[in-house]
Amino acid sequence: RPLAFPAVPAPETNGPLACAADVAALATRTRALRAGLLAAEAPRGFGVLLAGGTPAFPLDGGVERVLGLARAYAASDPEAVARATLALAGFGTGLTPSGDDLAGGALFGRRAVSSDPAWAALGERLVPAVAARTHAISAALFADLARARSFAPLHACLDALLDDDAEAALAAARTLARIGHSSGWDMLTGCFIGILGALQ
Repeated sequence: RPLAFPAVPAPETNGPLACAADVAALATRTRALRAGLLAAEAPRGFGVLLAGGTPAFPLDGGVERVLGLARAYAASDPEAVARATLALAGFGTGLTPSGDDLAGGALFGRRAVSSDPAWAALGERLVPAVAARTHAISAALFADLARARSFAPLHACLDALLDDDAEAALAAARTLARIGHSSGWDMLTGCFIGILGALQ
């Protein structure tokens, strides 16, 4: 009997991701969402960094790697992003290690603010490199995130931000935050990094 993994997104949940026409407005809405989410939900995993805290062991050992990823996105430097992503690949525990979820979420977020084909090309280049550093389930989810196709709540959250619908964005973010032990929070944290180039 074949194994089934219901947490893996089905194709029908993977819609295309739009790119923001007004990046500054999206950044403002994203910061407001981050504040609203932290007020509504207790952060887990790397999400603790969004509140200025330090995640519990073993993720505390990856804080500098996450900060390096944020600096790379702030500089809009694909090569630096590649190095920082690989430093996070496979880092953490569980079916989808936090480093994979965060790094994939960051690529997803960057695709919402930039139509530069360099980011899509970077995602394609990183898919096999990350797969060599993590296991098959996490590699598949990273590949979806890197190609801007992932969980329906993540798409709904970005779509609502692009539509300036704060209530819908927060509802989708709260749904996503509840996925896994910390996977949803890790993806959201990465997404914020990809959009803002910063954690706070």
